[in-house]
Amino acid sequence: MESLVSTTPCTASSQCSTLALDSRTAPCSFIQRYDYSLASPTAAAASAAADAYNKLSAQAAAIAPPSNLSGICFERLDFTPLNCVANQCVRQFVFDGPPGGPQPEGIWVSETLQLFVSAVDVVWAIDTAAATPALYTGPLARQGTSLTATLNRVVGSSVTASSLVATISDTPTPSISIARLDGLTQLPRTLTPVTSYFSPSALSQVAGSYDLGSGERIVVDANGSVRSTEPGCTVEGGVQAPWVDRNVYYLGITFGPAPCKNPKAFIEGVLAPRPDGQLFVAAKRQVPDIAALKMTRVN
Repeated sequence: MESLVSTTPCTASSQCSTLALDSRTAPCSFIQRYDYSLASPTAAAASAAADAYNKLSAQAAAIAPPSNLSGICFERLDFTPLNCVANQCVRQFVFDGPPGGPQPEGIWVSETLQLFVSAVDVVWAIDTAAATPALYTGPLARQGTSLTATLNRVVGSSVTASSLVATISDTPTPSISIARLDGLTQLPRTLTPVTSYFSPSALSQVAGSYDLGSGERIVVDANGSVRSTEPGCTVEGGVQAPWVDRNVYYLGITFGPAPCKNPKAFIEGVLAPRPDGQLFVAAKRQVPDIAALKMTRVN
């Protein structure tokens, strides 16, 4: 498959994507990622080869699941946005100056939908209306007050494309009105900003105890380290503050073996303080697959 992956050519960042190969190899089920151009002559063949690999890997794991394997794993992902630069898809920040109109960067929330738009217009969103939360990720396109995107919608281990059509306004108060987001019910939906986003970050602001939607309770210390409240359960990784002038944080942790409730699970995501608790957009790659988790502050 690697011979079919090409990062050229491209004329727009929307032509850049990433293939994921899930080997399901215990005890560290890391996913191999290959950035590639959707405009390359071999793009379709590369995507088909990746799909075939993942199906065979899942079948092999189901037939002969590994046993008696243990270990603690931690995988750090590169969240640098994928952009088309000089006709090639590369992971690089590109600042060309913001388009006209209200700026969507920040945290936007409604009752069950929480949306994070980064400074380079990368979307992370979580819909907690259903029993199994849905995760939306991908680049955002904007012109004036119009926002559009083709996002990856992930529920469990299922990934589908989801079209976003929305409008941003700064009068009379800032808001984003979503007219379409495939997989989302009760539309249109209006989101309002979390005003504390544009303020200095400090790990002490996210220190406390949290309940995860997967059943764990964790404690974040003032230095960013994370521990479990389950006796004997170890946790590797922690919370980082990547931006000093943005009140948003990165969480990446790996649980140890039993007695942890979700042994050897790797969880990562975006964490941002909000008045009623926390916004948490996360991926959990361990059987059973969980694409998104809700994180609620206890104290």
